[in-house]
Amino acid sequence: MKKNILIFILILFAKISFSYSQNNASELLIKSFNELAKFDNVKYEATYKKKYFNKDDTLNRKGLVCLTRQNTDTFFNGYIWFNTYDSIYKFYDLNFIYEVNENLKKAILYDPLKKQDRAINGNISKGLIWMDFLKPDKIKYLIDSLNIIILENDTIVNNNKCWNILIKFPDTDLFTEEEMKICINKKDWIPIFTTLKMKFQGNYQYSELDLLSYSFNLVDLTRYNPNQIPNDFIIEDFHRKEVKPLDSLTDAPVIYGKNFQKKLKLDTINFIGKITILDFWYMNCAPCIHAFPIIEKLNEKYKNNIQIICLNNKDKTDERIKKMDQFISFNPINTDILFIADSVIEKYKVYAYPAFYIIDKNGKIIYNQVGVSETLFEDMSKIIEKIIFLRKN
Repeated sequence: MKKNILIFILILFAKISFSYSQNNASELLIKSFNELAKFDNVKYEATYKKKYFNKDDTLNRKGLVCLTRQNTDTFFNGYIWFNTYDSIYKFYDLNFIYEVNENLKKAILYDPLKKQDRAINGNISKGLIWMDFLKPDKIKYLIDSLNIIILENDTIVNNNKCWNILIKFPDTDLFTEEEMKICINKKDWIPIFTTLKMKFQGNYQYSELDLLSYSFNLVDLTRYNPNQIPNDFIIEDFHRKEVKPLDSLTDAPVIYGKNFQKKLKLDTINFIGKITILDFWYMNCAPCIHAFPIIEKLNEKYKNNIQIICLNNKDKTDERIKKMDQFISFNPINTDILFIADSVIEKYKVYAYPAFYIIDKNGKIIYNQVGVSETLFEDMSKIIEKIIFLRKN
């Protein structure tokens, strides 16, 4: 009886301790982000690291950054200036993004309204931008009741004693084991170190932002003024190179590559006599993965009339090929995978992934599609049905 009472007391104590830890950690987060919200701008030096799901190497960046919060801005919620200690620096003045190359004495102007924000968003250096500062209301998402928030043992970051908070997020259909770690400087309540980790199809992605030094409310708005560009520099508007897929009734260019299913034997696609679907993809492409069930559904429905070839020019190194079996175990790829040269991408004018072509039994291109749409299966089915009908008649 005494033993049972003791066990009950221990369980009750553990539950109370966990509840205290959760509540205390949430309070620390709220106070920390409220502290950030007090400041209008920040200048800091930081390092950023990122490892992508299917890659083993970790990318590293170090830079000097200035941010000024502006809640009316719909793109980044503020002004941005950063330099990764090379000849190029970038800044955003709430209207345009400027990429300044001091060696070339040239600046390129990007217009976010024309979807040209990839000058920042499409670059690994974007990780240096301290989004917690620009958007401190992110705290509402972090302390969501579905998240588990744990106050762990104190830690040391850049010689600063910090509270160490772990946030575990619920699993989703895509990601599992997603968790964030935030280290808050005990001297000033500033979150100076943040990591984010998640698992997808057996692989982990990891990112880390580490603030090495920082100062608040010392940045003047002239930091983001285009007048900082020297007068002798050339300023050009960004012009995206227009690349269009091959037109219908064009002869499909010859394709050969190493066939994964045939132990990397050199193989050439024969377009004559069967309808061919070409799927250009790579492993770290989320839309490509989203398209696989659709392509497999087409394969099942028309397996007596079509051949589907999955073409990959980005995962052809020995290191990447070794990961292919694991990748296939999570994704329905029951068609040939061909590792191709970049020259094939150029011939087929592939500028984004995934990209699809349907080729008739005479080797003529009948259909092309870039990206995954909700109607992809229906659209491709109609084309295939039409070709089958014309062949029968």
